[in-house]
Amino acid sequence: MPGRARRERDRCATDRPYTQRACRVPRTTPCEKGSPRMKLSRPSLWRRAIAPVCAMVLILVPGTSLAAPPADDVAVTASPDETTSENLGPDEHEINAPRDQARAITVGSHTGLADAIDPAGEMDWFRFSAPTAGTYVVETIEVASTLNTRLVGYHGSTQVASGTGGDGGVSQRMVVNVSIPGTYHVRVAGRYTSQRGTYRIRVLPQYDQGLTWGSNGEPDGHRMLAPAVTVGQSNVVSRAIEPVSSAHTGAGADVDWIRFHAPQPGVYTVEYLDAAMQMVTSGWDAGGNQVASGTGGTGVVEQYVAFNVSIPGTYFVRATSRYSSDSGTYKLRVLRQYDQGHSWTSVHESNNTRMTGYPVGRGEVHDSVLETRRSGTRDRADSDFFNFPVKPGSEHIVDVTATGLSTTVSLYNQAGTQVASRSCSSGNTCTLTTVPTLAGRYHLRVVPRYSDGAGTYTFCARAAGEVCSSVDPSKVTRLQGSDRYATAAAVSQRFPSGASVAFVAAGTDFPDALAGAARAGAVDAPVLLTRSGSLPNATITELQRLKPHRIVVLGGASAINNTVLQQLRTYAQASGSDAVTRISGSNRYETSAKISALFPSGVSTAYIATGRAFPDALSGAALAGANGSPLLLVNADAIPASVRAELTRLKPQRIVVLGGTGAVSSGVAQSLAQYATASTNKVTRVSGTDRYATSAAVAARFPANVPGAYVATGLDFPDALASAALAGSTNSPVLLTRPTSLPGPIQTQLTRLRPAHGYVIGAPGAVSNSVAISLGKYVR
Repeated sequence: MPGRARRERDRCATDRPYTQRACRVPRTTPCEKGSPRMKLSRPSLWRRAIAPVCAMVLILVPGTSLAAPPADDVAVTASPDETTSENLGPDEHEINAPRDQARAITVGSHTGLADAIDPAGEMDWFRFSAPTAGTYVVETIEVASTLNTRLVGYHGSTQVASGTGGDGGVSQRMVVNVSIPGTYHVRVAGRYTSQRGTYRIRVLPQYDQGLTWGSNGEPDGHRMLAPAVTVGQSNVVSRAIEPVSSAHTGAGADVDWIRFHAPQPGVYTVEYLDAAMQMVTSGWDAGGNQVASGTGGTGVVEQYVAFNVSIPGTYFVRATSRYSSDSGTYKLRVLRQYDQGHSWTSVHESNNTRMTGYPVGRGEVHDSVLETRRSGTRDRADSDFFNFPVKPGSEHIVDVTATGLSTTVSLYNQAGTQVASRSCSSGNTCTLTTVPTLAGRYHLRVVPRYSDGAGTYTFCARAAGEVCSSVDPSKVTRLQGSDRYATAAAVSQRFPSGASVAFVAAGTDFPDALAGAARAGAVDAPVLLTRSGSLPNATITELQRLKPHRIVVLGGASAINNTVLQQLRTYAQASGSDAVTRISGSNRYETSAKISALFPSGVSTAYIATGRAFPDALSGAALAGANGSPLLLVNADAIPASVRAELTRLKPQRIVVLGGTGAVSSGVAQSLAQYATASTNKVTRVSGTDRYATSAAVAARFPANVPGAYVATGLDFPDALASAALAGSTNSPVLLTRPTSLPGPIQTQLTRLRPAHGYVIGAPGAVSNSVAISLGKYVR
């Protein structure tokens, strides 16, 4: 009798009275030689192994009628070699062999449960609870090299999933798509009945249902386990293609997945940087369809995947090493296209692809750099892209002059078709000419002529009859960072170290910071931006330099959580509860009222703006700060109770409404008059035909010959928000602009203001160099 059958017979005879649940032999039908689910490899085995056990069972329970076992119990599969299991002792978890005694697995545990297929040919059962509908991924990991696992999933008696080959350290992976929450079962067996060995099994929920990841991003071997990466130049994450142990089974190299959210149509570029090995990458949509393939990169970029997104949503990238034996570290980031919020460093990186190229204006002289290749990673020769607007029917001339290297320069039209190219040696000017037939933007590419080339170069693109000029640094200064947090830090650097207070606001929404910027400007303090759950590195570095005595957090815990509050205590010089304080209300209106409460009663002016949009209040916050006045937020058609109570306390002499009647209605303006103490001109409105005209109207309330003029994009709030506190503290206006040209009303005010210096806030993607050059013309 084979060892396994002998052990089962002995256990049934001596352990306890026989029941089908306790004894493993009769699993699906009564002990019958012809049972279709016995699947015995040889007829003789029935006589030698199973029949004696069945006979013994009938003797132990005389007169008992054997009922059929549950339909989902496991059939016995005997090994072709009757001696293969003879040398191994019983599985220590043998009790999990019948399905109704399956071991429970905690969903989400990275380590899962340890078990073994031992003796060869056995099958193990596990169960897990799926509390919600969604995808659950079952994986066998750390599987002994003597074993290849096979997974099958059940809901009740219905098979709902089966395993497929894994990767890296995963022997098999099974995706269970749960539509009905409840208990699910998993059967584990060897691929061949002669196999045996140890393994671990785990069940992971999909990425948005409580899954957590380690510092290396694992577990991320399946699309539904992908951790999220935030879109942005500075949001670089470090990962690794993990080495695969020869002691464990797993199909090929490690595979890593990430996901990102595309909020609007456009091209999103996922770059893999500083890779220690060759990589293979691909892009996928939320339905599991491949929509993009990886392309070899340039410079520090090993591979990139460009997503041409027409439908906003979640997208995925799969990455692995080109050769299964390779492993190593890499970094990655997800970039927007050049005209949708992408940002660049001071040397125009990242601009490695046409859709991440650095925007420039015609007639602007720019200096840039082709980076030196680094050892230790798979760096290639650098490649720089720029784009500029063209006028159809006019000849355009592009001049590129390099120092210390030979270059190849190429020009591409709107569709990405090359229209001109030329190579030049060091010190010589490469000139390209073309006559566009359509309006839009053309793209310039600059690369070293030889793969080891690196150095600086100067370029300018212009239309016939135009003259190239550059920004005069003695007149205009650009304050920028790699993202909104770094730009706010760059603005803050204009404040001296040892500030009495620093204000910190959320960088993802504007209301709390608008009212806070007015207060900050009034007390000569900076406004820094933070993420909701963590301090950005740029903000930390600036706080270390600033050494503020106190820090005031603007907004509630949903905007900036308590973890950030605790982090901030490290950088406040004061001790005790006053070191870091929070000002917040139940909504944006009450928060603005509580910030206003920091001002004394009887102020000369209170400024009122809508709490639903940012443009009017951006310039208004600087004016309020310059005048030492609060800024309060209202609904378009009503004054919130908290604001009414604050105005009653504040007793301003006059009230200034920022924006037109579409932002703050005439009815609200009339209601505000009751809170002003002046006898005449209680309420005035400052507005224009659009956000730029309104910004100019606010600037008109500053006197001529101002110390500075701060110019920021009118299309987004963070840059202007950060500069409002600095502008207010220096009695200077904030003026809003279009990305590539100064609006007419702004030009009119700059002519009158005659600033001593101009400041451009943000990267050229937000405010181009052509705007900076134009600003310089108004500096006295």
